[in-house]
Amino acid sequence: MANTKPTVAQAQAVLDTMDINKDGFVSRAEFVERMLEQGFKETTLNQLLDEIDTDEDGTISAEEYLRRL
Repeated sequence: MANTKPTVAQAQAVLDTMDINKDGFVSRAEFVERMLEQGFKETTLNQLLDEIDTDEDGTISAEEYLRRL
């Protein structure tokens, strides 16, 4: 079985579920809120977000998300 990476479209679909206010962006606050609902710890999420948000604009793009997978 091949290990395939998700596509940008698939990553965007996941991020769309995290976009609480539906403005087309996933903010750090939205990401943390959704992930806390899944049982993650906030300290772990803040560290993860520092790694994901490579352009440091305060939002997570599909491309940034994919690079971290």
